[in-house]
Amino acid sequence: MLNTTGVIGVHLAVQRTRRGTRMRYYCATWVDAAGRPRKRSFSVAKYGERRARAIAVRIRTQVLEELLRPIRLVHARQATP
Repeated sequence: MLNTTGVIGVHLAVQRTRRGTRMRYYCATWVDAAGRPRKRSFSVAKYGERRARAIAVRIRTQVLEELLRPIRLVHARQATP
């Protein structure tokens, strides 16, 4: 899959519906703490091109920050004397 957004873990996807119309959406992907792949999608038709992309980027950033928070706390505790 080609990343055209410039953001790792966020891509624009195009899917055909059963009626044959094209559905475009931005998809944010990540791996959860248990190692399972996760994704959230945001419709371009519903949110518009810029907003759908922005939401996907924001969600991915938030999820990664939450996943890294316990690691940062451990490192912070180890750094204090």
